[in-house]
Amino acid sequence: MILKVFSIFDTATGAYNQPFFMLTVKEALRAFEHMANDENTTIYKNPSDFHLFYLGTYDNATAFVNQDENIKDLGSADNFKNRDSNVQTLFDAKDSKTIEELHS
Repeated sequence: MILKVFSIFDTATGAYNQPFFMLTVKEALRAFEHMANDENTTIYKNPSDFHLFYLGTYDNATAFVNQDENIKDLGSADNFKNRDSNVQTLFDAKDSKTIEELHS
């Protein structure tokens, strides 16, 4: 199965957090939105410091990791904070062609 690879970049430290894997971009956007709205997270407390990045794909049958030549910033936690859990609106508002390409 091909999984998509994501990481959250922390602008305050200048480092990417440990990568994580999701089936779809929308699934990752939803998880990031939940973190941005969880009062117990650093992301909630400093939303402008955190950006969700799409890095590439991972094939769990072959262990092959394919990093995209140009990783893609899917948005700052500021964009997700205090939303009504409507990832679709943000998904549509971003560069829809780029995200749709990632989604497929």
